[in-house]
Formats: sequence, structure tokens, C-alpha cells
Amino acid sequence: MLQWFNKPSAAPMTIILYAYLAITAVIAARAAWDMVFRLDDFDWRFGDIWWAFFFMLLLWPLLLLKPLSLMKLLRSPFTPIDSSSPNLAARERELYQLGKNPPPCGKTVRFHSHEGAQEDAGALLTFPAEAVEEALVATTGGVCDPDILLWINRRQPDLEVTDVPKPWWRFRYIAANLIEKGYGVVQCKACGQRTPGSALRKETISVIGHGIARWGCNCGAVLLSIDTVHIR
Repeated sequence: MLQWFNKPSAAPMTIILYAYLAITAVIAARAAWDMVFRLDDFDWRFGDIWWAFFFMLLLWPLLLLKPLSLMKLLRSPFTPIDSSSPNLAARERELYQLGKNPPPCGKTVRFHSHEGAQEDAGALLTFPAEAVEEALVATTGGVCDPDILLWINRRQPDLEVTDVPKPWWRFRYIAANLIEKGYGVVQCKACGQRTPGSALRKETISVIGHGIARWGCNCGAVLLSIDTVHIR
């Protein structure tokens, strides 16, 4: 084997091998630094750190076709190259910080529902904060979301309308509960029509083991939808 490396014809392969090992060592050292000093409990609990570590060590040569992606990997090994991909650790970290330091809440809360890729898909749903509090406390089995309840309990009477923070996407289930009880006003993003929650038309459909309840506007747009049943 050593004699093969000493052959003149083997020189290019030797250089490539040494380069591969050197870059792999740099990536491993850079990743180890992040694992020790930069990653927090959320990254370790909700991220596949060890899988990502060995994956990048084995397959980094594929990034040679994308030098900018390779440089990004060297700068921050555990940051997804595709920024549109979901980051569960970042989402859970944001929810935790939001629960510890919630924004101000007014006497009326407004929820932005998104029912499609387009900006005009969905609706603006407004509810009295008192009604939201009643719905949370009256949930079967206790409070369904203590962070949202804490936010509602700290409402300030001098504030009119405040938006539900975007990370609390599960507020849609609270909104559906309130609409079923006749609370709220819903403004369609597609046509701008405002409709009382008690006047919305509801449709229940079943798609491959999933039950979906959705409320629609007279213009045909979907205002709000939730999963109701998941049959395995």
C-alpha cells in the first residue's frame, strides 16, 4: 500500500485524499465547537444533532458543486442550508421564550388564519379577551394552553386590539371553539367581508383518515380550518 502511494501516478489521488481528510477534520472541529459551546437544550432535545454531525462528515463533498453552501456549512454547521425547511428546535425555543415574556394583550384579540400559500387566503378573526379566557378555562380536562391563558389574564383594558403572536398557531382550535359558541367577527382576506362568527357556514369533510372542519366565506374562500379526527 505504501509503495502505491509513492508512485508518481498516485500523487494526484494522494493530494485529493489528504485534502478530503483535512477538510473533514476542519468540519468536524467546527461542528464539535458548536456542539459544546453554541447548541442549547432545545437543539439537543428537538434536533438530530448526532445524525447531522455524521451526515455532514460523510456527504460534505456533494457541496463542492455549491461552494456558497459549503462555506455556509463551515461557518455554521447546524444551520439548515435550506432556510425554508422546518426547524423544530427554533420553534420550541420561540414558544418557550414567548411563554416567559408574552407581549401585551388588549381587551380584544385578533388571530390571523392562513389557509393557503397566497397572502389573501384566510381571515382576520377578532374575539373578546373575556370569551377567550372562558373558553380556555372551560376546556375539558383543564386549561388547554397555560401560556395563552397567562397572556389573556394579563390583558390591559386600555389596549383595544392586539394580535395573537404568530408562534401560537394552535390558537386556531380556540378560535374554532369560540365560533361554535357564536363569538367573534371574521373578516375574509379575499373579499374583505365581515361576518359574525354565529353566521359562518361550516363544512365537515373526511380525507384519507383525517376529519377536517372548515368555515367558509360567501365568496368561496376558506376562513378557518382545523383537524377534528385522525384515524390510524
